[in-house]
Amino acid sequence: YYIFAWIKNNYDITSVRYSTWRTIDTGIRLLNWAPTVDLLKKRHLLTTKELKKLGEVVNEQAQYLENHYIEKYDLSNWGVLITTGILTFDAVNLRMINEEKVDWAKSKFTIQMRVQVDSEGIHWEQSPLYFVEVFRSALCVYGAYQSAQIPLKSEIKKILVKMLQAFEYQILPDGKLLQQGDTDTIPVRDLFN
Repeated sequence: YYIFAWIKNNYDITSVRYSTWRTIDTGIRLLNWAPTVDLLKKRHLLTTKELKKLGEVVNEQAQYLENHYIEKYDLSNWGVLITTGILTFDAVNLRMINEEKVDWAKSKFTIQMRVQVDSEGIHWEQSPLYFVEVFRSALCVYGAYQSAQIPLKSEIKKILVKMLQAFEYQILPDGKLLQQGDTDTIPVRDLFN
């Protein structure tokens, strides 16, 4: 219901299409839609017409992300949230996103992880919240690729291992995230575990 309500109100009405989208939100939306669409497909709860519409809308969002990608996103947590949405959705829902868009996102994701995470596993923006969002989103890609048995560059796993090691130092004894910079008080012990 919510996916198709979003489509009806933010995609089908061409006069508002794109005006209600931000790149970060679009990437997060794709990441969040990934398991839902997969579940709906597995339970045969989508008609052929609905599946076709979803494919159209998802590809349009991936195209929007590529068209509105700016160079600074290579160095920004926003960039990771953009590319991980495409990559996770594609790995969970194989062949729904155009292969060229997936290749583009994979290339950008590799660059982002290389330049944003230092040799000790710390995200350069030094906000624990940004670190957690980059780590969590990258783990979604890693998990989805492992589950779908799609190869992912080994350097991504090495970066994630370093991030896990750095993560330990950003968790307070009560299991909440260290308050520094632009960070909310959120429980993160489960993510670490």
